[in-house]
Amino acid sequence: MTNITNPPDEIARDVVRGLQVRFLERNFLTTIPTTLLGMVITCLLFWAECGSVLLWWVAISAPIALQRFYFAYRAAFAQAVPCNANAVWRHPILDVLLWLSVFLPPVAIAFTYGGAVSTYMVIVASSVMWAGVFAYIATFWLAAVFIVTNIVCWLLVPTVVGWSVIDYRPITLLVFMALAALLIARRLSLWLEKSLQRKIQLEQQTDELSQRADTIALLLHEYQDESSDWLWKVDADNRLLDVSERFARAFDRSVEQLEGVPIARVLTAADVGGNGEACRLLATRLGDRQSFRDLIVPGMAGDERRWWSISGRPVHDRNDGAGVFRGVMADVTAEQLAREAVYNLAHHDALTGLPNRLTFFNRLASMLERKNAPQVAVITLDLDGFKLANDKYGHPVGDAILKGVADRLREVASDIGLVARIGGDEFVIKTLLADRAALGTLCDDLINALSCPYEIKDLLIRIGVSAGVAISPGDGTKADTLLKNSDAALYRSKQAGRGQYRFFDHRADRQTKQRAAMLQDLRDAIALEEFVLYYQPFIASDSGDVTGYEALIRWRHPERGMVSPADFIPLAEESGLIVPIGEWVLGRACADAMAWQDNRRVAVNISAAQFQDQSLPDRIQRALTESGLPPGLLEIELTESVLVEDIDDALSMLCRIRALGVKIALDDFGTGYSSLSYLRTLSFDRVKIDRSFVNDVITEPGSSVIIRAVGDIARGLGMTLIAEGVETREQAELLRDKGCQELQGFFYGRPVINAERLLSLDLHLGELAGTEAVGPQ
Repeated sequence: MTNITNPPDEIARDVVRGLQVRFLERNFLTTIPTTLLGMVITCLLFWAECGSVLLWWVAISAPIALQRFYFAYRAAFAQAVPCNANAVWRHPILDVLLWLSVFLPPVAIAFTYGGAVSTYMVIVASSVMWAGVFAYIATFWLAAVFIVTNIVCWLLVPTVVGWSVIDYRPITLLVFMALAALLIARRLSLWLEKSLQRKIQLEQQTDELSQRADTIALLLHEYQDESSDWLWKVDADNRLLDVSERFARAFDRSVEQLEGVPIARVLTAADVGGNGEACRLLATRLGDRQSFRDLIVPGMAGDERRWWSISGRPVHDRNDGAGVFRGVMADVTAEQLAREAVYNLAHHDALTGLPNRLTFFNRLASMLERKNAPQVAVITLDLDGFKLANDKYGHPVGDAILKGVADRLREVASDIGLVARIGGDEFVIKTLLADRAALGTLCDDLINALSCPYEIKDLLIRIGVSAGVAISPGDGTKADTLLKNSDAALYRSKQAGRGQYRFFDHRADRQTKQRAAMLQDLRDAIALEEFVLYYQPFIASDSGDVTGYEALIRWRHPERGMVSPADFIPLAEESGLIVPIGEWVLGRACADAMAWQDNRRVAVNISAAQFQDQSLPDRIQRALTESGLPPGLLEIELTESVLVEDIDDALSMLCRIRALGVKIALDDFGTGYSSLSYLRTLSFDRVKIDRSFVNDVITEPGSSVIIRAVGDIARGLGMTLIAEGVETREQAELLRDKGCQELQGFFYGRPVINAERLLSLDLHLGELAGTEAVGPQ
């Protein structure tokens, strides 16, 4: 069990008592000299009446008083404050002798002598009593003891001298004054005790505040040393005060260089965007003496770009006076850069760094919505041949091409407008050029710049670009309308042969809308299964037997009826829909051929876009696997245009396809890029003579000569020669004689759906029975 000898309340009371004792001792320093002075004056005034008595009075009292004065002086100015009530009685004998020697003689003289002497001595006795009261006023019970002792002495002297010769009036007066002094002493003692208590409380509070201030200062120093933030302080003129080392290092300066410098001057960086506005806002907050938080100020620290977050509030500083501002500053460069990165990702293209569609649209819309909107031209650009290059060389090369395109667009057009990337290979430019001639020159410059070869990873790649232009307000007053119309103009330029530009034309726009509607219908046709396959037979010219069928796609539109392939195939190739459509054709043709169970082959046409797709062999393999069709019964037909892009790549793709076991035929031979080197370099199973030679085989001797020559070459290379477009018996017989091993055309039957294939063929061939060259055997 802990024994607490000095609880807090007792300690406080002891301190009060100690202060009372010190006050008492200091009172002696005033009352003793005053009393001695009064004694001297009394001796001088009444020396004639009672000089011998007064001399003895002074002689006895003075040594005692001086001795008490000496002890009082030592106690009053001692370093330590006495904290014990017993300290009051450190000189009890001296106190008793002092007051008896000083007080009793005047009382005795007052009662013995009459007249003026008696009156004056009563005054002296009263003065001594009041001096004692004020001397002991710090401790009421001492003052009370002193007053009671006085009264006892006053009553004791008459008893010794005799009441018969005593004038009772002085005694009455002295007793009255003693009682009054007792009451006054009580009130003064209580007031003094409360004052001392308040003084102790104030000193304790002051000590606590000082300790807190020291603790806060220590914590602030630790905060500055260990935190990424730092403190700042400015005076009423906004000049820096108490600059810390960390604050100075943050601005790449010394403490001496910053002390007393206006904070705005330290933060100002005229070349940094947003700095001026932020510094003006800071100056306003400081000038209005308003608290603020997280004010972002961009600036420079040495040669590095920085962002600082500043918070502050006005305070009253004891040392620096009113008008002082204190606050915290932090380097938020990393956070600001992260926010800018997020903003850039949201508003710029990650690959090229150009503004994206959203940013371009918002800026265009903002310009067009002005009260006096200027005339604005929008140029939409689409790269020609980029998809083929991207598929051929891979996405890394494709990305490099797009970066190169962006760089060239910046060089040509960044000074006259806003350049943005709004799609995979689609870019757009907003410019205030409104003159058609100037816009035409700009488009020519853009086409020439983007058509130059791109040197990437030791490759020299060529692409082109087509452009469409729409001008406000004639071609639209809204951003979406202007973009739509420039895209419509772009489509017309592509239709014109690519590598060109076109201005928006309202009449041509109707055709564009029809094309857009057909394109949407074409997308829906895949999901709605509106496509159907028709089959046209291949006939052996020597026996008339059916050797296989060519799959021909048709589109059965719910409103337009049967749509010709010539109308929708080019659109499918331009939009890229030919790839999923071609995959559907492969799967359906293989499934139908497997269902025939007559070991006759099926031929499927492959477009250039499909052939450039590196996954084509996988698609063919999937169609064979899912249908169960033997690979030897599938024939892939390719046109010469598919092969002209890159003979080496074409050979590689043909090898991959042939490795699957399928047959390969060269379609429409004799048109476009016809070259006998294809027949020598690329291995085909069949070669199809274009129908233009078949149409003229009767009337043009040159056609028949070419057909015989090609037939001889094909046979020499182990290939089968097929003639398509046979419409008459004469053509069929002549083509057989010229070396064509298989024939195809309306003479043997029009394309029909799968369900009508056998019935239609039997009926048609029945009409041709008996003809050796063309009839069945």
